[in-house]
Amino acid sequence: MYGFGETSDKRYLVIANVGDDSLHHEWLVPGEHKNFDLCLWYFGQQPGRYETECDYYFAAPGYKYPTLKRLVESYGEQIFRYDAIWLPDEDISASATTINRMFELFREQGFQLAQPALTRDSYYSHQVTVVNEAYRFRYSHFVEVMAPIFSRESFMLCWPSFDWCESGWGLDLIWPMVISHPHRMIGVLDETPVRHTRPIGGGMLYKKLARSPVEEMNELSRRFGFAISTYGLPHYDGVPSGLPAAAPAGGPSRKRRRKGKKIRKNLRRKYPRLLRNGKAKARKGRRKRRKRELKRKEWRG
Repeated sequence: MYGFGETSDKRYLVIANVGDDSLHHEWLVPGEHKNFDLCLWYFGQQPGRYETECDYYFAAPGYKYPTLKRLVESYGEQIFRYDAIWLPDEDISASATTINRMFELFREQGFQLAQPALTRDSYYSHQVTVVNEAYRFRYSHFVEVMAPIFSRESFMLCWPSFDWCESGWGLDLIWPMVISHPHRMIGVLDETPVRHTRPIGGGMLYKKLARSPVEEMNELSRRFGFAISTYGLPHYDGVPSGLPAAAPAGGPSRKRRRKGKKIRKNLRRKYPRLLRNGKAKARKGRRKRRKRELKRKEWRG
């Protein structure tokens, strides 16, 4: 496959760690309106299993988030060209139409971190992630590791955390700290719900973990000082269906800003070159897209 972003003009990227029962084929239908590139990292045993079903393809065993970190370490400068990145589990059921609108809504409202809501017939862990039909989207204190959407800026800050635990449990409470808990920029997108089709923690990979996900989450909580009870918090605001969004206001507390600043400082010290080059590549990509848009307008005019 060609390198990330080398010949693509798409603004959005979907990356998924998939096995032999993946539902990613649903994400590509209807294909004529697909506004994203799809990268699959296959952890199964069949060579070339999905090579023709995606834009970028890799194959190697591994858990979702540690695998993603390896991918960014190798191709970060190309991945950082995308405006937004979605990291769904392989058992998420959604159409290309839903994913297209999800990305558009995410960008329109200036979110830094979000997730599509889960349909009412989904398997879920936290009530706040279940769709609320009265809203277009709701502002929340976290989004789940199951299917987070990152802006370019938040992804560049959060990806070094991806191998801090194998299961991923607890990372979703670290990410808001890393990006300083931006007010009304973390949320659940009720307008574009998706279905989680399998029981929580029921996959084969969970059975191979050295420690239980709960143990990993508790260790992260002790290490970074977040409250696991945050998972039980409801949304704190939102935009009702049929109404335009209000402009973000306010901001995180001083204590939260200090915690996020400390984590970001450590990340910049550990990955200075990749973060610096990624920002430069992102600026270059934006300039190229603006030039293409101007040329299209001139041609149409």
